[in-house]
Order: sequence, then structure tokens, then C-alpha cells
Amino acid sequence: MQFPRWRLAPMLAMLYALAGAALAQMPVVPIASNSPSVVLGMDNRESADDLINTPILSSSPSGTLPLSASPWYTIATFDTGAPLTVIGRDEYLAFKVGIGAGAGHANLQGNPDYGLAIGGAGGGVVYATPSDPLGTYITGLQNITNSSTVPLSINAGTLKGAYNQSIVYPEAGDDLPTLIGTSLSLLYTTTISYSNPQILEYDGRTYRSPGLSLHTLGSVTPPARRIEMTLAPSQLGAVQPQFFPSFDGVFEDDLNQNPFFPTLGGSMFLYADFSNQGNDENDVEMILDTGSQATFVSENMAASLGFHVATDTPDFVVRLAGVTGTAQDVPGFFADQMTFTTTAADNLTLYNVPLVVYNLTDPRDGINILDGLIGMNLFADRDVTINPQNGNPYLGLSDPVLPLHTWNAPGLNGDWATTTNWSSSGTPDLTWIAEVVNPAGAARNANVNADGQANYLHVKGNGAAMDLRINNGSTLTVFNAAIIEDNGYVTLNNNSTLDALTLELRGGTLRGSGTVVGEVLSQGTISPGASAGLISIEGSFDQLTQGTLNIDIGGNDAGSEYDLLAVTGLVAIAGTLDVDLFNGYTPYLHQLFTIMTATDIDGDFDTVNSEFAVQVINNGTSLVLRSLAGVLLGGDANYDGKVNLSDLQILGDNWQGTVTAYEDGDFTGDGLVNLADLQVLGDNWGTGTSPDLAFDQALAASGLNIPEPASMMLLLATGPLLLRRRGSGRPPRHAAAR
Repeated sequence: MQFPRWRLAPMLAMLYALAGAALAQMPVVPIASNSPSVVLGMDNRESADDLINTPILSSSPSGTLPLSASPWYTIATFDTGAPLTVIGRDEYLAFKVGIGAGAGHANLQGNPDYGLAIGGAGGGVVYATPSDPLGTYITGLQNITNSSTVPLSINAGTLKGAYNQSIVYPEAGDDLPTLIGTSLSLLYTTTISYSNPQILEYDGRTYRSPGLSLHTLGSVTPPARRIEMTLAPSQLGAVQPQFFPSFDGVFEDDLNQNPFFPTLGGSMFLYADFSNQGNDENDVEMILDTGSQATFVSENMAASLGFHVATDTPDFVVRLAGVTGTAQDVPGFFADQMTFTTTAADNLTLYNVPLVVYNLTDPRDGINILDGLIGMNLFADRDVTINPQNGNPYLGLSDPVLPLHTWNAPGLNGDWATTTNWSSSGTPDLTWIAEVVNPAGAARNANVNADGQANYLHVKGNGAAMDLRINNGSTLTVFNAAIIEDNGYVTLNNNSTLDALTLELRGGTLRGSGTVVGEVLSQGTISPGASAGLISIEGSFDQLTQGTLNIDIGGNDAGSEYDLLAVTGLVAIAGTLDVDLFNGYTPYLHQLFTIMTATDIDGDFDTVNSEFAVQVINNGTSLVLRSLAGVLLGGDANYDGKVNLSDLQILGDNWQGTVTAYEDGDFTGDGLVNLADLQVLGDNWGTGTSPDLAFDQALAASGLNIPEPASMMLLLATGPLLLRRRGSGRPPRHAAAR
């Protein structure tokens, strides 16, 4: 039995063909947006009546876990696409759910014989065990009072939840994300407030989430714009969350011990109409999944809309990260129109809607394929109300709550923080949609000269360039996506930082020297440095066929004399590589330039344009250019354009050996590493280095073990003499002739 889980990792690469209206006030519909996160606490409570197997509402945790200690709190994903609540292995140990040495353990572990095989996007299975009944309580990130300690400090009075429910935890050696499913979310009306964005650092991770709060079912005034929702039974045959008891406790007078199935809740479904190039599909049943950052349709539904994954070139591709693995290069397409029927005077119609095409298992039976899944990217500028009350279930949407502010500085240069440079007064903050668009005429600059914020960023030229320049080592923090379109630029100066959920280059350009925190998705241009520089990406990087990477080479030091793109995550490359020389620099034959580093690099450039002949080498974790032109630099064993201690080390390691490779120290090509090769290295010593180290001092100080019969000092004294004798024309002396 599998409970499917899906997550769209922000590792997205894309092709864009955008036209028409945008989502509400957002200038461009995002492919991904932030899902809600919550703070989770637990207690050891269960019903006193063994015949009750449904959760019991409570806002007053008692018997908090771990026992006999301060309550532990952690951060979880609020996930209406999951029918159950899950805690990861670390959380299982921190809450001390099971038996262990010392105090505080609750002895609430279940029977592993009733373990579940949990699968998800990307394949693979993680085995999890249902716990004994216990309590789970959550609150929004806005109620954290101190995130600098582990565990968190929170306003405990804001917690709401339920006890007498069985969750699941992974067995030793496995892990799962911590998430709150419909086993809890069906019991409350939930408000998700994108008007109250939260960004915080906790335990080495950055969390981005809208605010969230729970309310008594039906107690929230319904907004005017509501979308009808239906509630579908779980695999246990009921919408109301419940667990299935085992008979382990019959002889121990506790029927709730070791549930056979964990507490499962039903699923929430919405209905949408699609129109795409004359293909219409109405009343498409789609699960509402607050844990998904994107919106999905099945392959069959995509075909009905005119998108054929087997034959059509996708508009974008994504990498999915599920609870048990990843799926690479999943295609996506932009649908012309998506409409939700609402109770308001007009329906909610979205245009150019990005749809990821992937077959997701229906959680109602674990067998069939869902027609679609609705992620939070469709509602990222609104406050959302989810009311799962039987008889009146709905998804409520406010009108757009994020104000749109357009750049209208009177001059060609303006400061980001100056209120009069925007269409409406105020200083940009995490509630702003900042649209930095050149109105017309000459090129313009918007200068971020101190740390700044925005909820959503859109940069675009309009015939002339629009350059958002982040200066002075400043950080611009963007809660949601930063999207750069044609003739739009983001320039990082003086090692500045752009920190966003995703940076999407839709024809725009990222350039300069600095850091991008987030996933970078390029259909545009990336150009490190002004002449040469370093751009670091703390995330993953995808470049598709329309993307270009510009590399300038003016020397042999990466990041200062030639360009380097350093990525901490995964890389997928296609498109174009442009290589240019500057400062009159000429590479040596076989010289190597490391232009990219990453955890893993997949793919190849479709086109390589270079001012000199090059070979592109993918080493798995680095991209290296090898010069196929120029003269060979004698003594440069590692082909880095320098003759220094590194080359001397290589020569020493192979001294008097029989080798056939230049990179092993055979600089003369005679198959040996000997004095002749040492002479070549000495003649070119210091080339390409600064400062120029004296050869004899470097050799004497190196401590290399060159096994010459004479001493090191004798070698230094006689080496050149012996080499000169070889060229003197005199026959060598032999002992018999003396």
C-alpha cells in the first residue's frame, strides 16, 4: 500500500513562450511559489475510550513530548495533499516517541510489522511505522518568538491540534519529510496568509512561508470569492480522519495500541476548466495540495489540451523531488487559460498557466492516476481560506492582497529605497510586488545600495535596458520568484547577494560578481564579472536551449582572471557557451580553465562559440575548457598556465620513472622523467605566477624526494652542467678510459 507524496523542488529549468494577461496583479505567472510551513509540537494523549479511533480537538497540549522535559518544536510542511501526518527520523528521536535510554521517552512506537511502504515521485520506497495514538499541535511561523535556538521558542497559546491520532515515522536507516496532512487539516478551517510572509533561519536552513492559522470549522466569515470543493473518502472509506486498530492490545486492555493503519483523512478536490489552442476540458477534478509548489496534470489530460509529451518540445522542464527520490527533466507546458467557477460576480480566470505533466497516483485508492493537482503557485498573491466542513466545503480566495508597485524614477538612475521612485509611496518590503520595468527611452538603472526586500520581483526592459544593480555588498531578499525578462538585467556588484525562492531568466541577464541564494533557471544569459568574476549559486542551476553562459578569459586564475560559476547544487546544461578573450591574453596549448563547479553536472552545450579552439570536458562535478590552440608551456604539467610548485610536485612524484604523458612530467617526450625535464621546468619557472619564486629556493624548500644518487644540492649544482655536456659534441667519458 502506498501513500503518494509529491514535491516540486525549486530546481526548475524552463522554456518560456509567454503572452497575454498575468495572474491577478502578478506581472508573470510563477511556476513555483512557497508552500505553507508550520511549527509542530506533540503530546502523548489518547482517548480514554478504546472504542474511539478518531482525533479529538484540543488547543491545550499536555504530556508534551519529550516527557519530563521542555516541549520540543520543529518545522513541518502543511500539506493537504497527504492523507496522514508524518515525522522524520530526527524528529522521531527528538520528540522521544519510542523507547530509549534515559528519561523523557513516551513508549508510543507502533508495531513495525504493520509498517507502510510509502512511495512518491521519482520512485523508491520508504518504510514507515504507525505510532500509538498521540497528539499533534501546530501554529504558523509568525508565532515563533525565537528561531536562534534548537528547539524553537514559540507562543504556545496559539497552538491548535488534536490528540488520539496515529502518525507515521520512518524506520531506522530511512527518512521522510515532516508534514501535516489531512489527518489534522480536515478538522479546522485554515487561513493561509500570503499577505503575512515569513522568512527565517532555523537550524541551518532558510524557511519561506506565508502565515497560517487554524480556526474552528466554519467560524471564519466566508470571503466573497469561493470555489466549490468536494471531500473524498480516504482508503479507510471515510472523510473523517480515523485509524484502524489492531488486536495487539486485546490482551493488554488497550485496543488502541499498535494501530494497523495510521490516522488517514480524506482528500480535498477542486474543479477547473481549461482552454488551450481550441482544446477545451471542463470540470477537471484536481486535488488541492498546499504542499506542492506547482500545478500538475496527467499525461492523458495534457494530451487532451494539445500537449503530447512524447512528441512535443516542452515549454519548460522541472526536476521533481519526492519523499523517496527524484524525477529528472519532467516536461511542462503553458496552457492558454484556466478558470475556476466562483461565487463572486466573475469567475477566476488565469492565463498562461504553467502545468507540469506527470502521472500522480490518486491517494483515494493508491492505484489510479489523478487528472491533476493544484499547487500554491496559482494563489501566491492572495490570502487563502480552506474550509473542509461537511456540507459547506470551499476554497476561499481574497482579492489580490499584495500591492503592485512599478518603478517610475524620474531620472536614468534611482535608488531602490527612495519612495518617490515608485508608483505609490512607501519603502519596498516583503509585501511588495516590485515591477522594475523601463518605461521607454534610454537605459535605466535601479540601484539597491543597502539591504532591501520584495515579495515578488519582475525586471524587464522596454526597447532599452533596465538594470537592477545590487551594490555595496548588499542583499536583496525576495520572498517569492525573481523573474527577469528581455532586456532586463540583474547586476551583482562588490559581492552582493540576490536571495530568492527562484531566479528565472526568461530572456534576461544575470551578471557581475556575487551570490544568488536560490534556484537559478535560465533561458537568458549568465555573464560572471564585468571582465572576469565569480558568481556563486547557493542552489541548483538549469540552462535550457535558449540559455547562454558567457565566459571571459584574461588569465589563469579562476574567478579573478577568468570567469567561474560555482554552484552548490545540481546543474543541467544545454544551450550556448560563449568564450571570449580579453586583456590580450593568449592561452597555452592544452591549458585548462575550470569554468563551473557543482555537486553534479548533467548535459552538454548545444553550441560552443569561442575565440580560440577549445574542448569542453564534463568531469561530473566541474566543467573544464581545454585549449586546443597556442604553444605548449614547458614544465606546466597540470596545464593551469603556471609553472610552479604544483608542477614540481608532479615531476618529483614520477622522478626517474618511465611515463608517456606530458602531464606526468615528461616535458621532453623521451618517455623518461629525469634531469632534462627538470631543466625544462627550471627554464620556465615562475611563468604565470605572482610573485615569481626562485626555482632553486622552491626546489630546496619543497622537500620532494627525488631519488637521485647524488644529494639534492649536488643535483642543483651539476644538473645544468650535465645537460650542457650533452650538447657539447664530446663523447662521454668512461671509467675504462680514465
